[in-house]
Amino acid sequence: MGEVYRARDSLLGRDVAIKIVSGETSPAAVRRFEQEARAIAALSHPNILSIHHFDSHDGISFAVTELLEGETLRDRIQSSKLPWQKACEIAASICDGLAAAHERGIIHRDLKPSNIFLTSDGQVKILDFGLAQTSRAFEDATDVKTAPGTVLGTLGYMSPEQLRGETVDARTDIFALGCILDEMISDGPPALKRIIDRCLEKDRNARYHSARDLAIDLRSMTHAPKRTRWALWGLGAVIIAVAIVLTYKKPAAPAHQLRAILVLPFENESHDPSSEYLSDGIAEGLISTLAELPNVRVVARTTAFHFKGKPVDLQQIRKQLDVDMVLAGRLLSRGNNITVQADLIDAQAGTELWGNRFHEQSTDLVNIEQELVGRISEALRVRLTPAEQNRISKPATRNPDAYKLYVEGRFYFNKRTPESIKKATDLFQQAIVADPQFALAYSGLADAYNLGGTYNVLPPKEALLRSRQAVEAALRLDPDLAEAHASLGLLESNQFHWVPAEREFKRAVEINPNYANALLWYSLLLLAQDHLDESTAIIRKAEQRDPLSSIVVTNVASRLNILGRYEAALAEAQTSIELDPGYVWSYWQMALAYEGLGQPDKAAAIYRRGAEVPSPPGFREALLVRADVLLGNTAEARKLARLLEQRATRGEAGRTAVGWAYSAVADRDKALQWLSRALDAREQPLRNSIRTPIVKELRGDPRYDALLRRLERGFDD
Repeated sequence: MGEVYRARDSLLGRDVAIKIVSGETSPAAVRRFEQEARAIAALSHPNILSIHHFDSHDGISFAVTELLEGETLRDRIQSSKLPWQKACEIAASICDGLAAAHERGIIHRDLKPSNIFLTSDGQVKILDFGLAQTSRAFEDATDVKTAPGTVLGTLGYMSPEQLRGETVDARTDIFALGCILDEMISDGPPALKRIIDRCLEKDRNARYHSARDLAIDLRSMTHAPKRTRWALWGLGAVIIAVAIVLTYKKPAAPAHQLRAILVLPFENESHDPSSEYLSDGIAEGLISTLAELPNVRVVARTTAFHFKGKPVDLQQIRKQLDVDMVLAGRLLSRGNNITVQADLIDAQAGTELWGNRFHEQSTDLVNIEQELVGRISEALRVRLTPAEQNRISKPATRNPDAYKLYVEGRFYFNKRTPESIKKATDLFQQAIVADPQFALAYSGLADAYNLGGTYNVLPPKEALLRSRQAVEAALRLDPDLAEAHASLGLLESNQFHWVPAEREFKRAVEINPNYANALLWYSLLLLAQDHLDESTAIIRKAEQRDPLSSIVVTNVASRLNILGRYEAALAEAQTSIELDPGYVWSYWQMALAYEGLGQPDKAAAIYRRGAEVPSPPGFREALLVRADVLLGNTAEARKLARLLEQRATRGEAGRTAVGWAYSAVADRDKALQWLSRALDAREQPLRNSIRTPIVKELRGDPRYDALLRRLERGFDD
């Protein structure tokens, strides 16, 4: 009915198979081809061929599937029969795939050796669901219905009920598998003969009632010790059966132990910018939820989204990010209908562990995310406690509109501009109106308010008050929400309340060890308290989880500059600027590294480049002051410092920036005066910079040491 071609998936850097049906094929054949694609897409199992995509172009229907290397079972047994033990292993794997299909209401109806594929690496795959019968749950106008009395299948493998044109069920496939098993072997023990005979009973009620039951008996044949194999057929077989039932339901584990996973941004196949937040939201939601899986490092959102819209090289990703698995996907949105294709890939082998397609109405991302998380944890054989299982399976909201608004809010929040912060704030507020019990939306709103104070969107005191109200609401709704604890920790840290801030950061990391923001913010607190080694260790952990975040990488550079490791700091700062040329702190750290290396001209050039980047009020002048000093323009530098002081007096610039400027021109009195005011006002830039070389001219002054001790103590109000 179709032709199969080998092709290359440039997006994921993997070989695939493309099966096509030309426009000259009959409409019924085309509909059966589509039915096959839909049947496979509804399944996700290692023993069933995975389909990645289905579409049509210029009248030609095609399906993109995983590429299999090996031979069909027909080819294998044509040359010689198989040892009965090997036949049992193959048949048990076929049972596994059939069980997955039967549980979804899909009957194959055309099982035969040519539709069983044995891969080069020892896997067994069921092919060709073109004649599959699907349950009503999967039927729509594209399904090819079989009229009563119609006979479909392949003679020699068809059950009596098939030959009579009667309704078929799972036991029909079991009959065909009995035929295949009998054909694979030339001899075998009596117990195996009894298994085959039971599969081939003319009365379907006398056959195995499920493929799982058949798999149990088949595995008991090969797993039992030789000296007791026949004795186990009685009570011992029951014991083995129970053991297998208890352990079988999960797919095969990856070939190597899972340590880390990368969730790539899903491709927006709609090519509609207004749907971008949907494809981004799926990936972001998965990252957040999977991050709570135990003993699994999940690459953070910032790093994951660095690969958005770029060709993917699995080997490069594995080397750069040190991950074992990659989850990739595509999203197609048409009106209120969305289709999501997700694929879990072994990064080392480049092979697919499973793939699945999801169809949802009303853009209900919540259902898709829950389904995906469950499938991933199952595929990776992650052992979850009941509490952990409840945690990851608990939806953040059951209101799809609220979730859409939240996802769009995060999309704008991550742009980090005054306008985008305003937009994010509004979207989070709308999400809360849609679902007043949506804790994650309150946490997002708290972060937006917190950042709004820094970006001059709101007066700082008002921003703090609103942020606290939002985060307290989030924690009332969900006391175990890591994002909310981290938001509260940041709020307390921004008020220099070290004890409660540390408590909240530790709780956030306890709930979600992969939450890079919690680690980042905690490292800044530790730096303020003069715990440099611990701060460096924590920021390194954040970098492991988010190695392509310019914010995290810049903070690594900051710690290295404090330690006097200027070459390493320079490398980190250069990386940060490459990642995000619009992040002003990267220029500070790069220029400071050049200063430490004795290269003032290069440092001045970087300071001037940094002054062109959007930044909080006062940063631009402080950068230019330091550049002028390095270039010998001391008079100009002092003049600019005084102008900055005047702006700060009017409340138009931060006090900390004035302290930086006067430190650069070596006016210690003015610098310490303004930095002391900044500490009294609890300015965040002071907390983050006071121990760095930005104010290196103050080192050795007792007043500077006293200022540091005040910072270490924090505030108790």
